[in-house]
Parts: sequence; structure tokens; C-alpha cells
Amino acid sequence: MGAGDEGTTAADHPLKGLIFCCTSISADIRNDITKKATDLGAIWKQDLTSDATHLIVGDVNTPKYRYVAKQRPDVKPMRISFIEKVHDAWVSAKNVSVHELEVEHTFPPFLGLRICLTNINDEKERQRIQKITEENGGIYNGDLTKQVTHLVASNPEGKKYQFAKQWGISIVSIEWFHQSVERGMSLDEAYFSFDLPASERGQGAWIRSATGKRKLSEREGSGSSDGRVKSDPAKRKIKRAASDRLSSGSQTLWGDIMGTKSVKIDTIDEWGADAPQRTSSKAGSSATGPIDAPYVNVRTSMSMSDLQPEVPKKMFHDKGFHVYGFDSDKESQIRGIIRGFDGNTYPALQDLFEAPASRYVIIVPDSYIQADCPRISDASKAVQIVTAWWLERCLHEDKFIEPDAYLLGRPMKRHNISGFEKMTVSVTKFDGIDYLHYTKAIGKLGAEFCERVYQGRSLLIVNSADKSVHKDKMKAAEAWGIPIVSQKWLLECISEGELIPFKRYLLNTKPITEKKDGAVEVKKEGSTALEGVTVKLDPAVKVS
Repeated sequence: MGAGDEGTTAADHPLKGLIFCCTSISADIRNDITKKATDLGAIWKQDLTSDATHLIVGDVNTPKYRYVAKQRPDVKPMRISFIEKVHDAWVSAKNVSVHELEVEHTFPPFLGLRICLTNINDEKERQRIQKITEENGGIYNGDLTKQVTHLVASNPEGKKYQFAKQWGISIVSIEWFHQSVERGMSLDEAYFSFDLPASERGQGAWIRSATGKRKLSEREGSGSSDGRVKSDPAKRKIKRAASDRLSSGSQTLWGDIMGTKSVKIDTIDEWGADAPQRTSSKAGSSATGPIDAPYVNVRTSMSMSDLQPEVPKKMFHDKGFHVYGFDSDKESQIRGIIRGFDGNTYPALQDLFEAPASRYVIIVPDSYIQADCPRISDASKAVQIVTAWWLERCLHEDKFIEPDAYLLGRPMKRHNISGFEKMTVSVTKFDGIDYLHYTKAIGKLGAEFCERVYQGRSLLIVNSADKSVHKDKMKAAEAWGIPIVSQKWLLECISEGELIPFKRYLLNTKPITEKKDGAVEVKKEGSTALEGVTVKLDPAVKVS
């Protein structure tokens, strides 16, 4: 068998003998490629086990990716497109070499990263680094911006260095760049921090194993007893599958993956208590030294009680975020919060659009109106723009709130709506985050929020969802003839960007009618202290 035939497998199951795992892949994409891979003969596992051969990567900033980069030179990091291309060829009967597709669709070490340099003055060296960056999937920035993910420095000084520390950008020594290229994966930045002595930078960042990566041909049998066939001297043609083959053969494994039946534990998950913890790589943080745990083969059998329980997914898992319009400190804080709940943040809109995610969210300040928000050029992505109020609401309820379900968390059409500037508004039955957001919204629309209800107030807004019996403010407003409306009126004004007549939102028990002179009259119904009194309201209030 010639050297050029490496990786060609049996035509009926071209991925037979391969074991896949994934990281940072959205659920819908993961389900699709899982079925395709198993149809092609591969085994798909949720956990990173000791016999895994390929890791399908969506983002380099995940524990699985970091662990493979450091401890598993035998596991190949791949793009999603690898499985898709093999599957396309399989069903269309094209000539293809699986090994060639492996090489073509390897996940490059700098994909999704933006790299800037400082204190490297040799122009030819800078040009060489730029070329290598772009050849390995990264974006090279000559100037330092907030969108840069890594500042590669020869020494810890200078303006770029200081600003990178201020903006929370990862700062690494030049060894990180060269070793990541050599490894073929982005290495943990903590091993290349300037907090470490120069002689220790890069030590233990990854295992240079002499055994290297396993080849496809090494995983194939020499005979036909197990259904595997060695490579022919030429590229093997992947045959068109019969329609029933697309659904047969993988159903048992698919049921295991989806949890519809019990799963036999045949290999130990390396992603348990033995997995090393990643050291924080934030610029300027103090380093206690990276954990340099040697890779050892774990036990081949264990009881169910030995297995580590699966870590629950947090509320921003599988979601992609771009933080826009904040100062550097606030932006860094928000990005930290999102990542703390398993979300992924991307420094540029294009990075967000290219990321695999179940939701694409842009967070802007609550001072922004819709006209201030970034324009979305990629219509194929269902991008939703929210304000920091939406994030506060999610944190308050400890769950992902659908942006469309929380109007106050979306940028308003406009602030200071005509007519609101003459109004004095009070609220009742709001508390916690609701009270905070509704009272702030009143001010953004241009009205004056007043804590207490006094005679002459323009309006009382009631949280109609609160069914409690406490109605002191409502009784006072009723007695003084102040219009009482539900919060739906305010939301309608925000949605339309104008002062909406509140007639259909009124909650007063005594009907309020408008007179020609702009006053309102409280009709006589029962005995009250102000029965029959005509109350003059602010001219800005619309009744009909």
C-alpha cells in the first residue's frame, strides 16, 4: 500500500473505526452530524473518552478542546464540514480519500482568534507572523482594538500592553504563537503568561508524544472478518448508498445517543475528576503556575457509582453573544458574566455570525434606541438585539429569557416621546427587577416618576399580573380621579414609539370621561370623599 493511500476506508462505511466527540456545537447541528457520522460507520460519544479519535470543534475556548490540545496528541481536531463532506461524497458516489478530507477540514489553531503584536520590531518577522496567522485560520490586526483576542508580545511593556491589560485581552509571549502552530491547536494561554519566569514559559503546555497520532490505516483490520477492508493502491470510490442504508445500521447507536435506551459503559470518560482544570489566562491576573498533570490511561472498567455526574448546562449554553457600545470595563464585566453561565462571546459581529450557536444575541446599553444599534447585514442569522436590562432579567430568573418575550429588555424605538414630558407617573404592585425596569422606562420615555401618589398625578400604572389585595395606591387614585392603567399601556407606548390613548387600558371602577375643556369627570357611583368633583388633569394625558 502506497503512502498516498493512507485513510481510505471501506466503501460501505468510510468512517468505520473512528470515534467522534464534539465541543461547542449547537444542538441542532450536533444532532445532524451525529446521524451522518453514525450512518458512515463511526461511533459518536457525548463524552471525551480514552478511545476517541476525532474532536469536532466549534470554539477553541472550551475545556474539552484545551484538554485535547494539552493531553491528547492522538485526537484530531476537525471542523463540522469534515463529516458533511464525507457524507456528501458517500451519497453521491464520488471518488474521495477520507485522509485528504481530514487534512483539508482540520480545525486550524487560530480560527476565531484575532492576533496583534507588540514589541516585535523586525518588519520581516511581523510579516511572517501575519502570514502564518492567516494560514492557520486567524485574523491579524496591526492595531490593537477591543476586538483583538490575543496580544502576542516579546516583553511586557508599552502602550499596547497596558491597554490590553485594561481591556481584558489575553496577553501571551511569542512562544505561545510558535508552539500553537507546532501543536496544530491553540494552547492554554496560562502557560505563556508574563507572570511566569521566561525559562518556564511554555513548559508543560502540551505533550510531545513519540507515538503521535493514530492513522486511519492503523485502526483498520487486515482481513474481512470484522467487515473492515484495507486501502487499495488508488483512491477508493465511495458508493452510493441505498435509501434504506441511510436509516439502518445506526438506529441502535442513535437510540443510545438520544437516551431512549440504556447505554453500555465500555470506556471510561476522561472528562471526569481526572481532567485538569484550566488556569485563568486573563491578562494581569496572578498565576500560581499551570497544572502539569501527566496523561495516564485511566481504568478500563468502573462501577456506575464511580462515574462523575454530568455537569448541568447553564442558561447561556450554546448561545453566542456580541457585546456592543459599552466602555471597556463594562464590556469586560458583561462578557465575564456571559461566559460564567456557559455562553460564548465574540469580539466582532462577523465572528458571531460564523460561530455555531442556537441563538445569536447582541447586547447594547439601555441608553441605546433602535437607531443606535448595529446594522445586521447577514439576514440568514436570526440575530436578536437586547439591552443590559434583558441580561439583568435573565440573571434575576436564572434562565434564558426569550428576547421577544421581554419587551423592556429590547432597545426602544425612541426615548423622550412627545407628551410624556408633561406627565407625573406613579406605579404600584411592582417589586424587584420589575420595579427597577418599569420606573426607569418611565423616565426614558420623558415622564417624571413619582414614588408617592398625590392628588394631581397624571397616571397610576398597576402591575395587573399581581393579584394581591394591597390596593392603597389604587384607592387613593380612584378617590382623586387619577386614571389607573395596566402596565400593558406603557408597553404599547414603548412598542409604538408614541403616546397611546389609554382608554382601553383603564382599571378605574368609576368611569372617566373627557370634557371639551380637557378635564376629566369622575361619575357619581357610590359614596366617596371626592364624589362629583371634577379633576383637572395634565393636558398631555390622552383618554380616547
